[in-house]
This record gives sequence, structure tokens and C-alpha cells, in this order.
Amino acid sequence: METTFALATHGDEEPSWISNLGPAEIAAEAGCAWRMIGEARRAADCAREALAGFGAAYPRSAQFNVVHKAQALVGLGELDEAVAVARRAVPMANGLTSRRARALLGAFTAELSAHRAHPLVREWREYLGSALNPAA
Repeated sequence: METTFALATHGDEEPSWISNLGPAEIAAEAGCAWRMIGEARRAADCAREALAGFGAAYPRSAQFNVVHKAQALVGLGELDEAVAVARRAVPMANGLTSRRARALLGAFTAELSAHRAHPLVREWREYLGSALNPAA
């Protein structure tokens, strides 16, 4: 997907699967795929690229990619940074009516289970419990 998109030039006929995809969406999708196959560095890079492309215009997509970046950082063993990044996603989720935004925060929390005894993880769980508004 990334290669096909990168090789496309203005005026080329677009493949049907790309109808509404731009560089940020492609980076986001690629990041999810990289994370699923254990390529945390590539996943983090893609999440960073997606976030730069989404900006404030797409708050739901931005929130998802903040969490995806945090998940990738857990995969890299960068627990402090992962939790710091995930904290940014909580107020973002509170501004959305998306169940998926909350589910992603839950998935991030589940990924921390291997580090559950770490004080930072306990603090994260407490923070999430107090800062995340109940689903609308």
C-alpha cells in the first residue's frame, strides 16, 4: 500500500482502495500493521507521521494514533514515555463520543499487564480511572 501510494503521480488513476485515504491515513494503517507483527519502532514512526498529518482537524484519528504511539513505545520497552504519551490521549477521548477511543485506552492498559507491579503502571491505572469520563 505504501509503495503504491508513493509511486502514484498526479493524474494517475487511483486504485479503488485509496478513494479517501491520504498520507496520514496510510501511515496510521501501516503503523497498526507494523505493531501487530511486532515491529514497534516502525509502528511508532508511523504513528508519529500520522499524528503530524491529522492535526486538530481529525480529533478521533489523532486520539487513536496517540494511543497507537503509546502502544508501540511499550513494545520498545519505553514505559515512561509510553505512559506520558497515553496520558495525552485521555482528555482527547473525553472530547469524543467514540467507544473505540475508550477501548483503545483499555487495550493500552492491558498491554501494561507485564509491568503491573511498576509504580508508573499503578499511577496510570489510577489516573485513567479518575480522568476518563464515563462513556456517553
